[in-house]
Amino acid sequence: MIRIFVLLLCGYFCSLYANDGITQEQYINLELCNDRNNLSCIQTINYLSVACNGGGVVACGVLGYMYENGIGFDVNFKEAKAYYEDSCNGDYNLSCVNLGNMYANGNGVKKDARKANQLFNKACKNNSAEGCINLGIAYFIGNEVRLNVQKANELFSNAIEIYKESCKNNNAESCISLSLIYKDGLGNIQKDEALAIKYQNLTCSIDKNLCD
Repeated sequence: MIRIFVLLLCGYFCSLYANDGITQEQYINLELCNDRNNLSCIQTINYLSVACNGGGVVACGVLGYMYENGIGFDVNFKEAKAYYEDSCNGDYNLSCVNLGNMYANGNGVKKDARKANQLFNKACKNNSAEGCINLGIAYFIGNEVRLNVQKANELFSNAIEIYKESCKNNNAESCISLSLIYKDGLGNIQKDEALAIKYQNLTCSIDKNLCD
């Protein structure tokens, strides 16, 4: 099942750590749109469109993701950008990060690392671990910001704390993100197999689907 938490694309730096505090009730099975003529897909798109038009920033973000990746629609970066912008302007962090990834990679827009970093910064300030990680990596390599390893590590540590708090509240995606970070390391966050296993086990206790 493709869930909303995969909205963070493996784009700018393939962080793979995607979560924005989305509840189980907000999960949407986008696999329904593998066949865009499927009635369930059409109903899902109609539901998302109504919700987005009614000010639902998550729904707008999902539609942006669908347009960007050709799920239920032909790939349309212009539409993706528009939906992400509406959603980001409503302070939905994941859309800000996805829009930042579009600018960072030049997907349907002129490549603009500075704009990407601004969007990551907005998300980070709004308590998005993904925003902090991507902005941290920008500082770590000096991508349109002055290289600052100390600042990068502060941002990575901030992301860890956001994930830990969310994991404590039984958010499985935050737990698996922590497991991945401790498995691979990130900046001054050293690899720690014991912690990686700990958070993997926590993930499995919350959502067995993430253990596959």
